[in-house]
Amino acid sequence: MRASIVASGIVAILSGLNLLNIATSMTLKPHIPGGASEFIIFARISGALLTVCAAFGIATAVALFKHKRWARIAIQGFGVALAVISIPAGAGVLVAGTASPELARSARYFAHLLIYPAQIVIAIWWLILFNTRTAKNILAA
Repeated sequence: MRASIVASGIVAILSGLNLLNIATSMTLKPHIPGGASEFIIFARISGALLTVCAAFGIATAVALFKHKRWARIAIQGFGVALAVISIPAGAGVLVAGTASPELARSARYFAHLLIYPAQIVIAIWWLILFNTRTAKNILAA
């Protein structure tokens, strides 16, 4: 069980670092076709909010390693958010692929076909793992 908690923390750190990478590119160098200033401002604000989310995710992972009670609750929240975002996003990718044969042949499309189901599996794993009695006992500090 402790190994699963550590693995969850590692996944959370890697996810947080990836989100931080995305947030940095949105904040520092947003790529907006046409360069409309209102979209650049929106991208920078979104990047700043993603930075906060990434930092909280990394802090949660560190707290999991230290067996803090609040980290169990936070990771469950991340699990719910991940499922709520990934399920419709994955469905959208499938719909877009059926509408555009050219898109369906792209590497990015296949990457999304793998990423969203993986995120759903991680979300379910976190929700099940951190609701077990053993996890609750380990993270009761």
